[in-house]
Amino acid sequence: MRPRYGLLRGREFIMKDLYTFDTSEEAALRTYEEVLIAYKNIFNKIGVPFVIADADSGNIGGTKSHEFHFLSQVGEDMILTCSNCGYSANEERAYGSLPLTKQAGNGVNKKPIFNFGISKNNRLIICILGSGYVLNVFKLKAAASENSFEDIQIVNDIKDIQINNNFNEIDIYIDITFQTNLPDLELFLSNKLFDENIYKLIQSNKHIITMHHGDFHNTSPGDGCPICSMSSVSHNNPLIGHNAIEVGHTFLLGTKYSEPLKATFAPETPQNMGELRPIQMGCYGIGISRMLAAIIESSYDEHGIIWPSSVAPYRVCIIPNSDEPLIQQATRNLFDLLTSISHELNGEVLIDDRTNLSLGYRIKDSELVGYPWMMILGKRFLESGRVEIHERRTRKILDVNFDEIKNIFLT
Repeated sequence: MRPRYGLLRGREFIMKDLYTFDTSEEAALRTYEEVLIAYKNIFNKIGVPFVIADADSGNIGGTKSHEFHFLSQVGEDMILTCSNCGYSANEERAYGSLPLTKQAGNGVNKKPIFNFGISKNNRLIICILGSGYVLNVFKLKAAASENSFEDIQIVNDIKDIQINNNFNEIDIYIDITFQTNLPDLELFLSNKLFDENIYKLIQSNKHIITMHHGDFHNTSPGDGCPICSMSSVSHNNPLIGHNAIEVGHTFLLGTKYSEPLKATFAPETPQNMGELRPIQMGCYGIGISRMLAAIIESSYDEHGIIWPSSVAPYRVCIIPNSDEPLIQQATRNLFDLLTSISHELNGEVLIDDRTNLSLGYRIKDSELVGYPWMMILGKRFLESGRVEIHERRTRKILDVNFDEIKNIFLT
């Protein structure tokens, strides 16, 4: 039995890290965009389908963040994309417009979903979602931080919070999946959809309650694209969900770390002589060891791995059918021909000389390992001088003359 996520659960963890340091926000943003382009080029060269998604900066922080993902059924992340405009975002960061069947008011009498939070400065959060929706903690924390909440702890059961009447403030965040047409607190409470403890808490603290409306739920596949929804022409394009494996991440950190660490520089301009300013930072990483596992999980079939040529252990595997002198000489000639075609094939051609094993066994081995090209020298070569060439990705089989092989790798 194949262990679930087996390849992705390795204990080895090798990262390619990059840190950048600039003297202004504008310069840091330019550097960020340049690194983003460089990463795109790297992943394009690897040759596995990937998505660049807007992402939440999480604990690392910063003002801008992107994730690079390989699409794979075993991926633990959910990426939402629009096939019309190219919008893509991690589920944590994604926004979307609700289809008519999901819009608030269509399920008014269904019991809402409650989530609660309490901040370090003794302020209570009550977030109310429509039935069947899941809280997006990142969205809620982002909204709450704009209202001066500090170090928020989110829970989904009011029993997990020590309820008292000494809260400095209570903020009720009403998601767009619940009723958005009840701005008045009395009307809101009249629905009687609340737990008795919540009802009493709100009733006894009306004077310190503030109500907010917004998007605080996880966007789902099928929700409308937020970019296309702003267009009167293409407002119904649904978001498509993809399981994906994160293999790279970029962060525009700003001064989050340079300020507390007093990492500063002195401007060169005379008018700012003697002034110290915090460095504008960026942080970038690609998971090297994780990427190899992710490539395999994203590129395989029932026969084995399908390595992209750029990262294959060898690009070509030559399989001679026998120890017959003519076959062995042709094998050496083919090896020399391939390595002379291009410097990219130097060190990239393998000869499977295990002639004690059957041809079928070695073909299966080659497919399992996933060499992009397999070349067989057997009876057909002895009879007509032709080489059988298998392309691993497409499983096409070519039957070509020896002198035609060069054309395959030069086109």
